[in-house]
Amino acid sequence: MKIITRQEMQRMERSAIRQHGIPSLVLMENAGRAVSDYIIRNLKPPSNKTFSILCGKGNNAGDGLVIARHLQEADLRVKVYLLSPPETYVGDAKVNLHRLALSPIPLLNPRALKAAYEDLKNSFYMIDAIFGTGLDRPVRGFWAEAIRFFNSLQVPKLSLDIPSGLCADTGKVLGEAVRARMTCTFHLPKKGLVLGEDIDHVGELLVFPIGIPKILEKKIKRRLFLITPEIFSYLFRPRAKKTHKNDYGHVLTVAGSKRKLGAALLAARSALRSGAGLSSLALPDCAYQKIDPKFAEIMFEPLPDTGETFSRAAIPGLLKLMKHKTSLACGPGMGVNSEVFELVKTLVKKSKLPLVLDADALNNLAKRCSLLKQKKTSIVLTPHPGEMQRLTGLSKEMLKKRVEVVRRFAKTYGVYVLLKGDRSLVGSPEGDVYVNATGNPGMATAGTGDVLTGMIAGFIAQKIPFEKALLASIWIHGRAGDLVASKRGEAGMLAFDIAEKVPEVILEILQGSHGESKDRTNYSF
Repeated sequence: MKIITRQEMQRMERSAIRQHGIPSLVLMENAGRAVSDYIIRNLKPPSNKTFSILCGKGNNAGDGLVIARHLQEADLRVKVYLLSPPETYVGDAKVNLHRLALSPIPLLNPRALKAAYEDLKNSFYMIDAIFGTGLDRPVRGFWAEAIRFFNSLQVPKLSLDIPSGLCADTGKVLGEAVRARMTCTFHLPKKGLVLGEDIDHVGELLVFPIGIPKILEKKIKRRLFLITPEIFSYLFRPRAKKTHKNDYGHVLTVAGSKRKLGAALLAARSALRSGAGLSSLALPDCAYQKIDPKFAEIMFEPLPDTGETFSRAAIPGLLKLMKHKTSLACGPGMGVNSEVFELVKTLVKKSKLPLVLDADALNNLAKRCSLLKQKKTSIVLTPHPGEMQRLTGLSKEMLKKRVEVVRRFAKTYGVYVLLKGDRSLVGSPEGDVYVNATGNPGMATAGTGDVLTGMIAGFIAQKIPFEKALLASIWIHGRAGDLVASKRGEAGMLAFDIAEKVPEVILEILQGSHGESKDRTNYSF
């Protein structure tokens, strides 16, 4: 799904109205109806609680008025606060205000806000229909004071299209902005909702179609996309009864050292949790001596070492081990020295297996990235920001331009790059960049990247096309982390807690219950 700017959305709306004959009033009705249907179906509001809808005066307010009408028709309690006088309403918003005037819904003026403190405080939800995506200047005066007042109320807030006060293109707060628990945006996600500096204001992001023809998206040339399950879900199928473990691939993980064995075990075991049929772990002999019997599902292949890490003498044995394997992961916990570098260099130059490079594989390649141009297979690098800085030599300040950095590196070296972090990015050799919106701060803990490495290798081993496997891995990884957080909270999450939830997310995908429905798409959970 493409990520768009405010101007691109405005152009599509104009084209839908002028060229395709779709009345603007119909688009507004579709938007309000879609959100009200979602509220009724999913939020399950109690009959004794009120929805407080806060309206500015533009089309965003019009969307809020449509929602008010449909909620009232569903016998839910609704109050509408008009933050602008009724006589200032024009166009479609004015039409919907007149429609609402015939209903029993109270229409309250701005002076009633503080007087209505108790009513607002006891709302089931506050619906933010103040400013839409067109806002391009700082919020001041009455509007800033109102938003501060709304934010002070401990009531969940649902924003329409974008949290009021947030810039649609940059995601920056323009003076003051509503802090939403949920944002319902329309047709396509706006750039500021997924890549902005203040995306904490967005909360859960949902995208609703409103009847704008898909053909209009073809005019958008920017190659920036949001990862959604529709990209890869069709590749996941129930397993046939007459299958064998070899039908699901054999992952070889090359990782570990005497003092850092945990990362290697997490990666190798996570390959199995993602559905791979077999998982072998090649590790230094000194690390093999410390293996716990509980990892019985993994096949271990000890190789010559220096007493701490792999030695050059491990390379011939490793090349033999690669025969009859399906995918290759390399890097977690290997250490950084000349011997390990030689091993990584050999894999990059000689491997014909799809290759996942992470952690110390990247650190050994730092300042030697030209080796990537000698590859014989598809490669993905999975750096966190620190590793990306070492790979590129860029300053922390330059790395803030993450989309440009990922795109340039991937195109320069003909590889895929998965830059981890909040809103992880995937860059392709062709210049496409994908943004992931699943995951949460609880995943900022040791080993989560190693789990992701194993998952990528596991999905590739199952013959999922390379790029789709990357996109599926990062989305499922984040979704699994969100499931853990929803049950246990974010603090204290462990890396393998995430891996344990991966089969559950795959089951969601198989059952079609992964957050999508025909009338909306849920991208952060």
